[in-house]
Amino acid sequence: MSKPFVIALALMSSLVMRAQDNAPLQPLPFKSRVEVLSADGKQVVDIQPPKKRAIAGVWSLADENITTEITSAYRYHDDIIAFGWAGNFNGVVTIIDATFGREKLELLVNERSRFITPGGLLLYEHWFVKGAYEPDDSLWMLDLNRPFPRAKSALGGSVAEESGVRIYPVVTDPKVRHRLGQPVVTKDGRDVFLADRPVNPSNSGQVCFVRINVSVVTHPVDRSKCVDETILTGSPPGAPQITALAMDETARLVYSVTSAGGAGKKEEFTIDKDTLSPGAIAPKTPAAETGRESGVPPLRVPWQLEKQSLTSVLAIDLGNPVFAGHGQDNIAVRLVISETGSVRKVSLSGCTGELKRELEGAIHSWSFRPTILNGRHTEVEVQFEALVSDLAKTP
Repeated sequence: MSKPFVIALALMSSLVMRAQDNAPLQPLPFKSRVEVLSADGKQVVDIQPPKKRAIAGVWSLADENITTEITSAYRYHDDIIAFGWAGNFNGVVTIIDATFGREKLELLVNERSRFITPGGLLLYEHWFVKGAYEPDDSLWMLDLNRPFPRAKSALGGSVAEESGVRIYPVVTDPKVRHRLGQPVVTKDGRDVFLADRPVNPSNSGQVCFVRINVSVVTHPVDRSKCVDETILTGSPPGAPQITALAMDETARLVYSVTSAGGAGKKEEFTIDKDTLSPGAIAPKTPAAETGRESGVPPLRVPWQLEKQSLTSVLAIDLGNPVFAGHGQDNIAVRLVISETGSVRKVSLSGCTGELKRELEGAIHSWSFRPTILNGRHTEVEVQFEALVSDLAKTP
């Protein structure tokens, strides 16, 4: 059983880029969720959604709000924005009027692909596909500086599936499904970068690098460059891969490709921000890979804080015979996460043999938003415990 917790966001300058006092976007402390323990304090008997004064001890979610766990909270001028989960798979953002405490909007989003820019643009991947429980293939933008447009809800009630403007793809083709990775937003909030691996019957195996300029809110402009991913990586068509786009410590745009299974082969490519052309990065030497030339150990970060930066997870198939009978096994996990947000090292205890190899392979594929310490991307270490069944989702 994982250790019970009641989370409060630590506003630590050493872990999070603290907003300036005069900046409109301010992070807020919050209660993630409330776990009710047994009389001996050793077992979780109930989990209660965060409702009353869950945000900064002041603002509450409405009784009918579907949020079951808050993951981050911000204030932007007179709006309180709370990101979180509704159950295990649905992301939700709630916007509250800071003055009156009333909810203005409750919106389903892809929880791992949402940002607020310094200028107050909420960028999110559309969640809802009618009849399918998976993120949609479009990126949307909601301007928090303007009155909210009427939200659309196919489910009924107060929960919306879309609000704002679709900024990618602008033109849709019913024969093409776009598979968008984690958006990368520049520090000034003017540009958004995407890696799109479209599913197109007439031209499969492509990856398209996209740059969207959102400096003119009413008219975002995108441009893209598509390349054959099989030529780029040398992998056969259809090979299972985990991909991620991130900004490294030198502000380079880096596209990484990790083959699934086992330890996984990993390749990295720089993406030119102007031409969007990829270029291979030379493999790191063993000394560079360890990041220990200076003898400085990784920065230790609480898992519940680092977990909020998780951007991609390789789903574990609990139907695999390897996991049979192990769903309730408790696993102790230690991760070293590189400056670019990739998992550099996985150490597991509580499992052996093929089960351990399968778990290590899946966890190696995880990607995180890089941690920034004093303006530099920093390697971090986290430790946590989780059931095997919990590792099939975000632990």
